[in-house]
Amino acid sequence: MATIDIGKIKPVFKGTYDNSTAYVLDDIVYYNGSSYVAKTSTTGNLPTDATKWNILASGSGGIYDSTLSIGTANQVLAVNSGASALEFQDASGGKTLNVHAVENSTRVSMSQSSTYDYFNFTYNQQKANSKIRLEVQIIGLGNNNGVVGLDFLYDNTLYRGRGAYAYTAQNNFHNLTALAYISGASSTGNKTVQFRHSHATSTGSPFNVLNPTSSDDNRLVNTTSTMIVTEYDF
Repeated sequence: MATIDIGKIKPVFKGTYDNSTAYVLDDIVYYNGSSYVAKTSTTGNLPTDATKWNILASGSGGIYDSTLSIGTANQVLAVNSGASALEFQDASGGKTLNVHAVENSTRVSMSQSSTYDYFNFTYNQQKANSKIRLEVQIIGLGNNNGVVGLDFLYDNTLYRGRGAYAYTAQNNFHNLTALAYISGASSTGNKTVQFRHSHATSTGSPFNVLNPTSSDDNRLVNTTSTMIVTEYDF
């Protein structure tokens, strides 16, 4: 009589499920991120058919099935509409569309004025009605005037009072910052972006020198002011 070594009996792993393969009892397959064991002989019945298969180990599904594609450029990983697996989808929102930085290192001896544009440039808006974050850092030296307002303009719309300047009677360095979070224009394309100081009642400026250099103080290297536009899809 034949002798069977029980210790050498093992499941038969058949790899990724193939609809054309004939499976028999206890065959194990991989499908959509999970593994299944056949309950009976079966051909052409998906492993999700509980009359033919038992689930052996449940995975996350979706893209982890080696038979599925990896998706296309710029797609993102998300849960499918049935909330049963992961899949690649086109990004629908909640992402950064563009970041645009402009620097200015030109030294300027400031004069008294009712307004002065520290930055004036063109930004190419990527999406209509997107959200725009405007941020700026201006470096100056010396005190010139009392309080002046710091304003942004985006596509000819004025956003006033988005920063402040505090006067001190000392020949100090100044680091002026301002921030605005606004709705973008209703169309894409080039938009004018400006940052300026404004004086409500007369003329002035927040300091004597914009972007001071070693000629103003030999302890300095050249300084640079920066403005950044960040566009979001929300």
